[in-house]
Amino acid sequence: MTDVTINHEGYLEKRARKSGRNWKKRYFTLQSHQNHSSVLIYREAPGKKEKGRLVLTPHAKCQKSESDKKNNVLEIICDVTNSSGETLFVSASSQNELDKWLLELAIVTSKLKDKHLARASQANLPPPPAGSLSNIRLPGPPAPAASSLPGPPSSKPPPSLSSSSSSSSSSSGETKSDGPPVNPKMWGWGANHDGQIGQSQSLLQNSAQPKHVEALKRKNAPSSLAACGTCHTICVTVNGMLFGFGEGAEGQLGCGDKVSRSSRPYLLASVRKERCVIISSSERHNIAVMEDGTVYAWGTSQRGALGLGSEQHSTMLPTPIPSLGSLAGVSIHRVACGGDHTMFVARSGAVYGCGDNTSGQLGVGHTRDVQVPELLRDLVHTPIADVATGACFTVLSMRDENVLLQVSFFPPSFPLRPLLLSNCDCDPP
Repeated sequence: MTDVTINHEGYLEKRARKSGRNWKKRYFTLQSHQNHSSVLIYREAPGKKEKGRLVLTPHAKCQKSESDKKNNVLEIICDVTNSSGETLFVSASSQNELDKWLLELAIVTSKLKDKHLARASQANLPPPPAGSLSNIRLPGPPAPAASSLPGPPSSKPPPSLSSSSSSSSSSSGETKSDGPPVNPKMWGWGANHDGQIGQSQSLLQNSAQPKHVEALKRKNAPSSLAACGTCHTICVTVNGMLFGFGEGAEGQLGCGDKVSRSSRPYLLASVRKERCVIISSSERHNIAVMEDGTVYAWGTSQRGALGLGSEQHSTMLPTPIPSLGSLAGVSIHRVACGGDHTMFVARSGAVYGCGDNTSGQLGVGHTRDVQVPELLRDLVHTPIADVATGACFTVLSMRDENVLLQVSFFPPSFPLRPLLLSNCDCDPP
């Protein structure tokens, strides 16, 4: 059966359904199917006739349980939203074996949730891209109220921008109290040796003052989404179209081989009919998530940051990542591009990483480069809220009731797995 994946198998004791007291030894197999379903099947022994099964749903729950004074008991609830749904109690021979089953079941149910959310309606757009953990309250005096900040009043704080360069860009314009800016504009300043702030190189090499990117206006006016690489910028317009400017010799602009550098914003024509909702950039690669859930990558990465596999290290045009997005059943709502690695957070809270891993920045437990986005197995029990990346490190935030916990993997200690940094007070969700 080529459409079936065996996630885990082995002997467990199952509590009898009728009596609720007697335990019987059975051989369990956890299977995932290509049709987006997962089942837990039990038999008397391998190869014997199937005795029963538990069909897991996106709302399945697996947790340790104390039952009948039995050791190492795991409670598996088929659907927590259905009071009449099936519940199965199993007991492992050791704590180590119980932990293995708990991990594999958590991974399967997390993927089921991802697939369920990927098929759901896209009516509510995902939040702005990750780039900083702006929702964490840092130590020190409280931030001033919005009304006390300089500049025109705004009904809501500006979203964060993903960036990792010496140049900057921002959007501003006339505002209405009940809607977005009437005349949004983009401004850039800093180094401009490659046109990365959207100004002619012949007229302006560097700028210590904000300069208006005049080419982005009217129907191509900038939205609040933009991302800066080292020497290039990717902007999302109010219509969701992508424009790039700056250095593009390694495909950073996503415009094909006919554009190696441009100080004027250049339309990414290959995806002009799609609406971008998330954008993140690094020095040489970019990741964008579209409204329909498709995840695109373009640029160059010899270490696998594009997530396209070992056979494709560069692409001059936006290329879908096969293992992510709606078609793959993994709906992405946060993206952060590091120096040569990329981190993805799914709607379910699961985290995936790919690319350079020499410093353990992917948090997958080893230091080998990862060519295709790999699930962070250590965090499947804890849904992640946000992600930010540096050149060779990653920081995640996970919501635990009303607390955000910071998790990190970074040098010089080179932890290969997530390391809890601290608890940070935050506002309730």
